[in-house]
Amino acid sequence: MRLNATNFEPRKIIAEIQSLPVLPKVMQSLLELRENPDANTGQLADIISSDPIITAHFLKFVNSAFFGSEKKITSLTDAIIRLGFINVLNTAITISAAKAFNIPLDGPIGMREFWRHALYSAHLMRFIASKVPANHKLNPDIVFLSGLLHNIGFVLLGDQFREEFTLINNSIKDNNKKTLLEMEEIFIGAQHTELGVLLMRAWGLPSEIITATFEHHNPNFKGMHWQYANLVYVSNFLLRECALSDNHEQCIPANIVDSLGISDTILQQCNEFLNSQTAQIDAAVECLFKD
Repeated sequence: MRLNATNFEPRKIIAEIQSLPVLPKVMQSLLELRENPDANTGQLADIISSDPIITAHFLKFVNSAFFGSEKKITSLTDAIIRLGFINVLNTAITISAAKAFNIPLDGPIGMREFWRHALYSAHLMRFIASKVPANHKLNPDIVFLSGLLHNIGFVLLGDQFREEFTLINNSIKDNNKKTLLEMEEIFIGAQHTELGVLLMRAWGLPSEIITATFEHHNPNFKGMHWQYANLVYVSNFLLRECALSDNHEQCIPANIVDSLGISDTILQQCNEFLNSQTAQIDAAVECLFKD
């Protein structure tokens, strides 16, 4: 039987993890608010403001070039009014998650590049989802969070297996001919997709995001929530042009683009979107790591 996000069981080395990072309180509250149909702006502002550090980073982030605001945003209420409830909610989740871990900043899988890839993925996937046929019924919030968190296993790797994390990080920098997944198998006997599922289960994240995390390197996956996993795969392929992907395929499998309804025109629009967003997203990433 092939493993999937439902029946996957941690391998021995993963089972040796003593304790998983606790879901940050602010992030937990934000995720619960996202599921609440009666959520309001006051509740959102209260949750963010409960953590002064996250509030300060949030205000820096929303005043970055990414949002392109001509007038400085000085308060949470101002941010919600001008950027919208969902944009503020997703931004706050991003910042809360970024501050939850302490792993090396530098290197191909260091925290800086992790978040650079995450933000590019989240925004590119949301762009693609807005273009594909409506019958796929993709939830834009789930799409965004799948893009943001599908590589969260790298962060757990750095948190729990620092030595192995450093070896993999350095091997990638040294242009090792092995793929990232192959190096993970060599150094820890597991893959970041498995580590990510372990953490997401503990955090109680939605099943769509867990599936996208576990299956995003599998172009043939067509199980429950396949659209989200396939969308991450497409995004990873397109991000090779920005040197932001561990996808090694020479072309996108036709079965993925056909099943998602992604035309050549949409693919071209994706490249144009990436070119137009590079400076803003890079500026936003730097804001995440400014003290």
